[in-house]
Amino acid sequence: LLAVSLPVLLGQAKPADLLQAQKDGVIIVDIRCPDEWSQTGVISGAETITAFEMNGGLHPEFQKKFMALVPSPDTPVLIYCRSGSRTTILGTALVEQLGFSQITHLSEGILGWTDDGHKTIAHKP
Repeated sequence: LLAVSLPVLLGQAKPADLLQAQKDGVIIVDIRCPDEWSQTGVISGAETITAFEMNGGLHPEFQKKFMALVPSPDTPVLIYCRSGSRTTILGTALVEQLGFSQITHLSEGILGWTDDGHKTIAHKP
C-alpha cells in the first residue's frame, strides 16, 4: 500500500475542550490586542501575545514571542481571539507554513467562551 500523508489541519475546540486543555497543561494563547484584553479580560492561565497589528499584518514580535513560549512544533497549543476568525488564519499558517502539528483554536473565540457562561480574569500586563 502507498503511504498517503494527510494534511495536518487546524484543530477546532469548544469551551469544554479548552477546560480540558487547561487541566492537561496545554499552552493557551490569547492572540488579541491589549485593548481587547482590557475590555473583556482573558481566560485564566492564558498567555497573551498580540498576533496582528491594526492594519491586519502579522505583529512583528509575534513569531519570536510564540517560539519562545512553545518549545517544539509538536507541543500542544490552543489559541483564541475574539470570534475565531483571526485564529483560523493564524492557526492555519502555523500548521502549513511553520510545521506545527498540535495547534487547536477556540472556534467561537472568547465570545463563545463567555456566551457559554465561562468567566474571564482581569488582564495584568
